[in-house]
Amino acid sequence: MEGLHSQILAQFQLIGNPISCERYGFGHINETYLVVTDAGLRYILQKINNHVFPNVAQLQHNIAAVTAYLRKQTDEKHGVLTLVPT
Repeated sequence: MEGLHSQILAQFQLIGNPISCERYGFGHINETYLVVTDAGLRYILQKINNHVFPNVAQLQHNIAAVTAYLRKQTDEKHGVLTLVPT
């Protein structure tokens, strides 16, 4: 992959190298992408609309807090969102 998508994807700690990045769904607020790596893993990436969510850092903090709480409530590995750090 080349171009802007590869520069953005390089900021994330993905397992494997990205082989595709395509728009996913038809959201009205954020842009959502499906990323596939050569390790066979799929990631959902969202570009947050900072006009709707002006404090993106606080939004991310809240998402991380809720995710951590939910993860403690279940043993199901795929039952809770997994955040990928940059």
